[in-house]
Amino acid sequence: MFKQIYISFFRKAFILYFWFPTILLGSLYPIPEIYSSENRDNKKDMNLKIEKNDKNLNYYTLTKDLEPYLFNILATADHVNSPKKYLNQDGSIYYIYKKNKFAKNLSPAKIKQIINNPPNLKKYRDYISSVLSVIRDLNIEVRIKTSGHYSAQWLPMLSIVQINSDAFSQGTIEFAKLLNHESIHIAQSCKAGGLNYKPQLIGLKSEINNKIQYYLSHKIYKNISLYERNLEVEAYSNQDDLKLGIVLIKKYCNSSL
Repeated sequence: MFKQIYISFFRKAFILYFWFPTILLGSLYPIPEIYSSENRDNKKDMNLKIEKNDKNLNYYTLTKDLEPYLFNILATADHVNSPKKYLNQDGSIYYIYKKNKFAKNLSPAKIKQIINNPPNLKKYRDYISSVLSVIRDLNIEVRIKTSGHYSAQWLPMLSIVQINSDAFSQGTIEFAKLLNHESIHIAQSCKAGGLNYKPQLIGLKSEINNKIQYYLSHKIYKNISLYERNLEVEAYSNQDDLKLGIVLIKKYCNSSL
């Protein structure tokens, strides 16, 4: 079904060496599989868009027109990941929610607060739209792939940000952080001389804490150099500072954006 993406051997080898992947923390607590009819329809609509793009590719380009479908999928993931209240047969109450390995456990009071007053994610959606717009203005293609061991990666030689569709399941907030992470890598390339350059450290404040150490223990980072590791540390250390990616891209890639 999938056609081979042909590039020269040299370019292929270069990309395999200079790629900057990202992973996200998985869930610590299992969550029930809740798929509403809306969720199924959203996935169906997205698949139809992909088929219209090219039936033979194992990726599709995340264009402006596809953003509404992206936000619908992320909203569904937010709903699935949010705390849910359940009753045991004896009438006792228990809660199930999704959290990463390093997040603190939620108290019953906090869980009730989240259920009664879900967080407003507008600023995260706005950031996702903004950073995608800035990236497109640089003629960088954002590809969504349906397979891979990483959540996202920056391919400087091809000016492509590649995202694994599995990353959608993390929800809106984590997806915003993922895009911010890749934006930092883009700015690292521009700092080195341009979009197609091997990224260079910007000089942002960086530290290796337990969470970042966990990220870097993933097998995709097993054979990277110390310098490439430092590039990842810089991106992971600052990915939670939303809007930073846009600021850095404007500073290093095109001050006129």
